[in-house]
Amino acid sequence: MYQYSLGVVLIQVLPIAGTWLLYGLSKLLKGKTLIWYISIIGGILIASSIIFMIVSPDMWNMISFNLINHLLPSNSTIAEAVPWSFDSAVSSFRFGLILAFIGLIFVFKNIISKPECLFLSVWSIFILLFTISQVRWEYFLGLNIAILSAFCISEVINICKKSKPDKMLNGILAGVLIIGVAFTGLSIYQDVEMSINFKEYCSTSEDWIDACEWLESNTPDVGLNYYTIYNEENFAYPDEAYGILAWWDYGHYITTIRK
Repeated sequence: MYQYSLGVVLIQVLPIAGTWLLYGLSKLLKGKTLIWYISIIGGILIASSIIFMIVSPDMWNMISFNLINHLLPSNSTIAEAVPWSFDSAVSSFRFGLILAFIGLIFVFKNIISKPECLFLSVWSIFILLFTISQVRWEYFLGLNIAILSAFCISEVINICKKSKPDKMLNGILAGVLIIGVAFTGLSIYQDVEMSINFKEYCSTSEDWIDACEWLESNTPDVGLNYYTIYNEENFAYPDEAYGILAWWDYGHYITTIRK
């Protein structure tokens, strides 16, 4: 019977445990200044890092390597791993960037009085840093852009409700709402247009299917079962094993279609 690493379980449990820890600290330190909270969290992070370095150097090296790798821009040749560009940001989010930026300012303004704003700001900043490093994180940043944009519109509406009728405030509200509607409309249009234009590029071409079927019929078996879990301690490649040199994208075609 093969056993998987405990890391699979820990990666699910630790974020939940960390959330409860932060919640407990916020209740315990209620009424204290923010510096108390930041100092204790910083101390926990430092202590945890030291413990990891001593108890499991390999785990520490893996965590620190991945963190640095995702925060620093890379020169990767993989399209989704290249640094985020201004053109990519505008193409993906358009007016949403403006709304999200204003929303983030409102979040910072309420960061002391509203714990959810502290959570949203830290979450958004980390995802933004990851996205700047590797464009693939845009998938996750989209949620933050949507929440911050909604927060922006909500705060502007609340300000106008609390204020006396004023042409300037009404103009600001109208401008924000127009940008919000335009952002939504352009996003829907862009999604539909992209799905139509990229349809032929997002499916496996007939040429590759034919080539992989030819490989299946005209090349010898590799002597390995794709679905078998092998023990790395005593595994040895069979004599008939061989590989096909290909870019990793097409390696998936060869592995699945050629079988």
